[in-house]
Amino acid sequence: MMIVCASPAASNVPETISSLNFATRCKDVTGNADPRALAAELSELRMEVARLRRQAVKQKVDQGPTGGPRGPAQLAKGPR
Repeated sequence: MMIVCASPAASNVPETISSLNFATRCKDVTGNADPRALAAELSELRMEVARLRRQAVKQKVDQGPTGGPRGPAQLAKGPR
């Protein structure tokens, strides 16, 4: 359901027409989502997030105190 405000004032005619056109376009929109396709895409996105999190953790561990690469002496000390 959509409610469109229309103004009787002549100064608001362009905005009223624009609002009514928008409401007409919204009325014509249909959505036919396939739950299986959505589940598959969601699964892929979750795997991508997990991969990116692992990558971010690895980059954080590999950086030294100044944000650059850690040398062998710093790596021997372990994570910060």
